[in-house]
Amino acid sequence: MKTKRMQKQMSTPVNKKWKGYTLDELRTERMLNQVRIAACRQRLAQSSQQAVRPQRIASTVMDTVLRILSVYDYVTIGIAVGRRLMRLFRKKG
Repeated sequence: MKTKRMQKQMSTPVNKKWKGYTLDELRTERMLNQVRIAACRQRLAQSSQQAVRPQRIASTVMDTVLRILSVYDYVTIGIAVGRRLMRLFRKKG
């Protein structure tokens, strides 16, 4: 946002008396821009953290499933996959 004085000076069509911005006005604008940049960076950081969260949910679900399976389940799955792989290799060989 520009200061009221800046807006007033810019709204006049041709002001021959106007000689530019003062140092205080320039410093104020610089500080406001820095605050805007910091706010944008913070929003960007928050949005990137939210984008990472679904991966954490998926890994949590996977951890839960792996904890539920017992050793017997792993052996059963391993045997089933092993048999299918053996069939593939027997047909090709």
